[in-house]
Amino acid sequence: MRILAFDCALEARSAALFEDERLVAGALEQGARQHAERLVAMLAELMAEAGWSWAGLDLLCLTRGPGSFTGLRIGLAAARGLALARDLPILGLGTLEALAAGAEAGSALLTLVDAGRGQLYAQAFSASGAALGGPVTLTPEHLTSILPPPPVGLIGSGTALALPHLTASGVYAVAAPPWPEAARFGRLAFRRAPEARLGAPPEPLYLRPPGAQPKAPK
Repeated sequence: MRILAFDCALEARSAALFEDERLVAGALEQGARQHAERLVAMLAELMAEAGWSWAGLDLLCLTRGPGSFTGLRIGLAAARGLALARDLPILGLGTLEALAAGAEAGSALLTLVDAGRGQLYAQAFSASGAALGGPVTLTPEHLTSILPPPPVGLIGSGTALALPHLTASGVYAVAAPPWPEAARFGRLAFRRAPEARLGAPPEPLYLRPPGAQPKAPK
């Protein structure tokens, strides 16, 4: 199975090609402001590097949130266009789930993304990678309500904000990138291909309304 996995939910964008679970090629670029200009071009460059044709793809996999509202819309629009053009199924993964898939901690994990306004997007996972609950929005003071028994590795851009509030022994920061990397989380796509939907992108997972709201008519 030939799989194209990509992400632009946070401050970086990444893409990877897999043959089943074998990584064929990957790319990573930082800079959220270039998502609109660079995502589709990066995908095309990666396909050309691997010598793959669009017609040869079997599955698309991307993150569906939480994350930047703009980044999520760009990623989901790109997936929709590719899926409709090539009649491809799409698998949507949670951003926090994708972060956990990229860690090699050997313990339970708490994935954390800085959501702004003093809040965090958070989700807990067991040492085997199983979700211990759904993704939630919490203040750092309330993270203990979803913290698994230590040892627990913290991963993601919200780690520095969370650490002062998680003082139990056995809670530590994982040395890993603070954003999902397709070259890491893309391996999940082959195992979870039966969950993919044909032709339509998954629903975005926002967790909270956008910060900029349209003005009400006078």
